[in-house]
Amino acid sequence: MNMSTELIGMVAGGLSTAAFLPQALRIWMTKNARDISLLTYCILGLGNVFWIIYGIEKSSLSLVFTNSFILITALVIVYMKYFIIKD
Repeated sequence: MNMSTELIGMVAGGLSTAAFLPQALRIWMTKNARDISLLTYCILGLGNVFWIIYGIEKSSLSLVFTNSFILITALVIVYMKYFIIKD
């Protein structure tokens, strides 16, 4: 994979990753996670696991890095919903 393709992947992954941060911050600030769907985040997490495996197989740092970060962010949101925020 050439360097410009990896750079495009990193930018795309960075933007995709950043999309989850406002949700996590909103939950933390409002202490309200009532409307967060566990099923959505489970499907997302499973998809990210497969993207990570695919990225490892393709030797794509951008796929591995960004999907790992999205997976961690999704797990933090689920953790806050069920263990920190009591609705």
